[in-house]
Formats: sequence, structure tokens, C-alpha cells
Amino acid sequence: MYGLEKELGGVGILLPIVVCLAVGTLIEALRRTESSRLAQVLVGVVILGLILFPTVSSAVLGGKMPGNRSAAGLGLMRDQLHEDAVIAADNPAAVAWYAHKQAVLLPATPSDLEGLEQRRIKADYVYFSHAISGPKIPRALTPWQELLRSEEGAKSLGKFLPLPYGEMLFERVNKRIGREAGE
Repeated sequence: MYGLEKELGGVGILLPIVVCLAVGTLIEALRRTESSRLAQVLVGVVILGLILFPTVSSAVLGGKMPGNRSAAGLGLMRDQLHEDAVIAADNPAAVAWYAHKQAVLLPATPSDLEGLEQRRIKADYVYFSHAISGPKIPRALTPWQELLRSEEGAKSLGKFLPLPYGEMLFERVNKRIGREAGE
């Protein structure tokens, strides 16, 4: 759990409902009583505060959330790989968005990687986000993790290019900017 829910111990999930009930109660109380202009303005300010509270609190508490650990590795890929490089990744949306590279989803098993080439999809690189090295491996990555545990299996993916925070990049075809094959 991250962000507001973590800081408030699960209460953050109920916060929008509580805010709606509070605003509704204030509006109903204002409607039923004959109140002065000052009371109406004060209730309006309270309602505005209740409406803005979730947004403001998540912005303040959101600063305490962990940063995007993949930003460093994806930035390296953006800056050091040719724009026509194709990357097979466990998180292709992040690769496409942050690294500005063509990305395809890793197939279900490592043996299916060659099947991509039969469909004319040539993955120049294979990228694993920090999910592969985390404490809870997503079930979809289990076959890949088993391959990476053996030295031969890891070598079958290509040249290992380490990235920060436990992320991994394997070079199958050299598409690095300013690098010759074999460097």
C-alpha cells in the first residue's frame, strides 16, 4: 500500500465517502435553517475545504511515496539506445513512455521469445524491471526468473547490461549509440 492509504492506515479508502456525507449534511443543515449570510459563507468555505482536502492531502502525503525506481534505467535506455531499438519487456508501457523506444510484452515463457522472431518481431533487447528482483515476483515472471537463475540461461538472452535497482537489460543485437559491436 502506498501514498494516502499507507499514511492513514486504510482510512484513505473511505475518505471520499466521508467527505460526501459531510458535505451533504452541511448542505442539508444550511437548507433547513434560516441562517445569516456569514453562516452561509462559513459553511461554503467548510464545504470547499472538504472537497479540496483529498486533493491537497494526497499532494502533501504523495511527496513521501517512493520515487519511480525505473526512471534511472529507462533514462539510460532512452539516451544510449538507437531510436529504432526494439525492447521485449515485462513492462512495455513504461519502456515506450519513458524510454521512447518500441517495446513488446515479454512472451509467457523464454522459449516463446524465438517465436516472436518467426512473427517478424525482432527484440534487440530484453528488459526486466525491478519486479524481477523484488520480494514478491509476479507469477507471469516465474519462468523468466528460473531462466535467470542459471548462468547459461542468462547468457542465452544476450550480453548482460546491468541497470540500477535490480533491473536488467540483455543485449541481443547491439543498437547502442556510439558503440561498435563487441564493445
